[in-house]
Parts: sequence; structure tokens; C-alpha cells
Amino acid sequence: MDRNALDWLFSTAPQAIAALVGLIVASASFILGKIDDRVEADPTLAEIGREAKKQIYIGLKKLLIWTLYIIGIDLLCLYLNPIGNDRIIAYSGELNWYSVYFIVSFIVLSINVYVLYRAFEYVKEMMDPEFFDKTIQLLSKRESEGNVEAVETVEIGEFIKHFIEFEKLIRSSSVFARRNYPRQKQLPISQMIWDLKNREYLTKDEYSSLKNINRLRNIVMHEGDIPRVKKETDDELIRITQKLQEILPKMD
Repeated sequence: MDRNALDWLFSTAPQAIAALVGLIVASASFILGKIDDRVEADPTLAEIGREAKKQIYIGLKKLLIWTLYIIGIDLLCLYLNPIGNDRIIAYSGELNWYSVYFIVSFIVLSINVYVLYRAFEYVKEMMDPEFFDKTIQLLSKRESEGNVEAVETVEIGEFIKHFIEFEKLIRSSSVFARRNYPRQKQLPISQMIWDLKNREYLTKDEYSSLKNINRLRNIVMHEGDIPRVKKETDDELIRITQKLQEILPKMD
């Protein structure tokens, strides 16, 4: 390997990686737009959409950090190249400045290859048709792990039953009755919970609890595998439902 080969390697590799990452950023923007479209069509996917975006941002952030590091290292190696134009280097078993640089060059080349590999893996994961479903399973796993630590739990069917009662109650209230005409799209639960909080039917703590409860219900509704939930979560849902049953204005 002579100086020209090394100069070509350390000048071309950063350009190729930067161009590839630029295309990946454009692709990520496209995927994020598709997620927004899906959430707009089905508001119950809002939490899942946010988590999917978070996964994309985390992967993109890691990839950009790796890219900045390797481009900087490539340019540094290009600047510090000590090899003469007519000198061919190889590791002869004796360490000197040239042989050390050769070893470092090999390591840097390996890192370049690794960054390219991570870029392709990121694209593969992001473009996976089941990416959204995998995000749901990820959220389900987190919820299930949290429930394992709970002292008492209830079956998911029992929780869904109580949530349906809660939803029927608020949709039948005169607060929202006029905003749910048969020909109109129903208000999402998240919006109704927000309205109840603004109208001071819910405290800040109750609003926060219902947001988490609604998030859990949405995960289950979209085939998240959560067999049981914390009993305290179910009890809180029942308590808030009973409270609203007493204070919400009824339809005439």
C-alpha cells in the first residue's frame, strides 16, 4: 500500500459515508411523514407513533455520531500521513512510524466498514414493513416487565371491560354529545381526556393517570401482548369512572 492508495482511502471514504448518511436522513424524513399519516388516520396510534419516531431518532443520532467520528479520524489520518509518495508500506514485524501508521490505517478502515454496516442495518430496520408492529411489541414488553414487579395484577380482559365503561360514560355525557354526530369522526379518547382536564372535571394527577391508562389500552387494542396489568392501575380507572359518573352533566 503506497501513499496514493492511503490518500484515496482517507479522502474518498468520508465522502461516501457522508453521502450515504445524507440519503438515510432523507429516507428517515419520509418514514416519519408516513408515521404521521398513519397516526392522523387512527389517533389511537399516537403513543405508538411517538415511540416509533423515538426509535428512528435514536438510531439516526447514533449513526450521525459514528459518522462524525469516523470522518474526523479519516481526515486526521489523511493530514498525518507520513508515507513518501514512492514508498510501499507493510508490517515487517518491526515497529516504526510507518508500520504503526499502517496498523492504524487498517483499524480505521475497519471502523469505516463498521459504520457502513451500521448504516445498512439501520435502513433495513427502518424500512421493515413490520417496524410499527415491532414497536408495539416493544411497548408491550416494557409494560409487561413493569407489571411483573407489581404485588397485585388483574387480567387484561377485566381492565378493558372497565375502560369500555369509562369510554361509554364520557361519550354519553352532554359535554361531548354534540361533538360526536353520527356522520362525524368520533373524538379520540386522548382529546376528550384533555377537554375534561381543561373543564376541571379532572385533576392534573387524574389526567396524567388517564393518559397512561389510555396509552396502555391503545397498545392492547393494536395487538400488544400484555396479559395482565397492575391492580392499582385498574383501581384508579374504576375510581375516576365513578367520580365522573357523579359529576359529569348527563344528556337531556
